[in-house]
Amino acid sequence: MTLNPHRSDLLPTPSQLRVAAVLAQGRDTAEAATELFLAAGTVSAHQSTANHRLGVRHRYAFIHACYVLNLLPRPVPAPPPG
Repeated sequence: MTLNPHRSDLLPTPSQLRVAAVLAQGRDTAEAATELFLAAGTVSAHQSTANHRLGVRHRYAFIHACYVLNLLPRPVPAPPPG
């Protein structure tokens, strides 16, 4: 991914990052909307606009790009059972 982190117009906004953080937890659009006190259409709009800014097409690519650019903290793996 070739993205200039100094171009703020290409990075997700704080609202878009809040949506990314909730979606990264495995929530669907409706669940994210409820958790963030937003309409489902607003969540979709934030994701769509962020996808365009990052040059990706899908939700998982959006979340992955946020991890790669260190915009979201990476999840801590669960310890092995036993």
